[in-house]
Amino acid sequence: MSLCLAGRDVLVVSPHFDDVPLSLGQSLTDGELSRARRVRVRVVFGRTNWTTRLHPTRGRAPVVSAWRRVEELLAAAASVTP
Repeated sequence: MSLCLAGRDVLVVSPHFDDVPLSLGQSLTDGELSRARRVRVRVVFGRTNWTTRLHPTRGRAPVVSAWRRVEELLAAAASVTP
């Protein structure tokens, strides 16, 4: 199936922060999604306590979730082109 996204607004729903860049990275940079007028990504599960830096405990979820959010914002800022 081929989609024509040129000039359209696209919303991509991502279960986790890393799913869109890992699954759709090529399409976002030079594939069909790169032709869209605007691509917005919404993350469904943004709270996590998983990391290799700290032992995952419930009390650390706010800290780790904040790390993940910063990573996502930095990745988004790096990929924005004028």
